Amino acid sequence: MKVISNRGFLLVSPKEPFIRWLFSHDDFDEKEEKIYQEKSLYAVKSLVMPSKENILAEVKRVYKKIFHNELWAWYEDPAIPTKVSFEMFNEWFGWEYIGECHDTCIGWIATEKV
Repeated sequence: MKVISNRGFLLVSPKEPFIRWLFSHDDFDEKEEKIYQEKSLYAVKSLVMPSKENILAEVKRVYKKIFHNELWAWYEDPAIPTKVSFEMFNEWFGWEYIGECHDTCIGWIATEKV
């Protein structure tokens, strides 16, 4: 087993305002339960001292990218909100910082640019 030691992680989960936005599109047809069950894990900077302030600063650094990625992952809408505040991000998504990840698989981790 290996530890991924050069990254921290944000576990992001949808909240009600995000789900309302999805269902505001007439052609969106996923089950609501599925959306609530889905979570995304984002690799972020590893924090030497993961204090509340440092974690918050890291989330503030990446929240716009995460927000737009989550919207596009579920529904490709050219009219997605472009001006996103940190407050809006927190209303639409829950998140949790995870400081350590253990890789239980054999082999390398594949990545691709999105």
